[in-house]
Amino acid sequence: MHFWLPIWHRKKKERTRKGGGLSEEKQQNSGKKEEGESLADYLSKRVFGGQEGVTEDPVPADVEGFDRFLKRYNEGLAIERAAVEHL
Repeated sequence: MHFWLPIWHRKKKERTRKGGGLSEEKQQNSGKKEEGESLADYLSKRVFGGQEGVTEDPVPADVEGFDRFLKRYNEGLAIERAAVEHL
């Protein structure tokens, strides 16, 4: 049931044929990190150079909901563990 994979793959190929992907300049500059170059510099110059970003604060209700979910999920791991041990 991996129906999404062929669709994603097809869309990726279409983008590539239409000139999508990295520009020629980005392709030349996207090589390995230079010796002595920090990760922060590599990311800001080679990976995200020229890109504009936006920082958004999370919605407090979403954070609370995720915290509740994560707590229940972690509590359920013991149930999963017990089930596997008794197979």
